[in-house]
Amino acid sequence: MTVEQIRRKEGRLQLVDVRSASEFAAGHIPGTVNVPMEQVEKRLADFDLYEPVVLVCNSGTRAGIVRDLLAAKVQQVSVLEGGTDAWVKVAWLGMGMMLEKMPWNRS
Repeated sequence: MTVEQIRRKEGRLQLVDVRSASEFAAGHIPGTVNVPMEQVEKRLADFDLYEPVVLVCNSGTRAGIVRDLLAAKVQQVSVLEGGTDAWVKVAWLGMGMMLEKMPWNRS
């Protein structure tokens, strides 16, 4: 799935970022949920298995591995082509879709 297809998508879409928690905190696509790659199988209950899932990582490589793992369990699973790198590139082209950063809790 491309960035443009996500922007145009109507209806529910589960965006799942499979990068590490620290990568996610450094910047992520608005509306994504972080489920690190190594936790995906343990956290299947967090997914709506009947709604489309789009997996995200930096470039699409890790998300592709997770897609192969989930293919038999999730009805509609795809990968964001180019990952967050593609999202940032589109933002630089003036589409106004920057990455969100997690606020750091300072105690």
